[in-house]
Amino acid sequence: MHQRGHRGEMSSGSEMMEMMGTGRLLRNEMQTMHTEVLAELSGQTVEQIEQDTKTHSMRALMQKYDINLDKMETSMHTKMVLIIKNAADEGRITQKEADAILSHMGTGHHSPKAKASVTE
Repeated sequence: MHQRGHRGEMSSGSEMMEMMGTGRLLRNEMQTMHTEVLAELSGQTVEQIEQDTKTHSMRALMQKYDINLDKMETSMHTKMVLIIKNAADEGRITQKEADAILSHMGTGHHSPKAKASVTE
């Protein structure tokens, strides 16, 4: 059985399950990454951002600390690539899964590549 992805492309059910399982596996690292990026861009400590995230949304924190969306997305993309590559190197995900995630990230509407093509 095939399902449509959010961008209309067809993918098999097993590919969707692999991506969902991989996402769950890396969820904690992604949450940590969000906190670290917010701390870096805001000049606040990780501890302060952790406290702020208990009462504020990501959007509210970006406004509170006057964080530029493009800088946030670029920093997050860079860190996400490293997390995925490390997970593959450590055997927590397969190289095939890593390649699929990285390929999807490279074509997603928030990727630096997609933004560059819109402005060219």
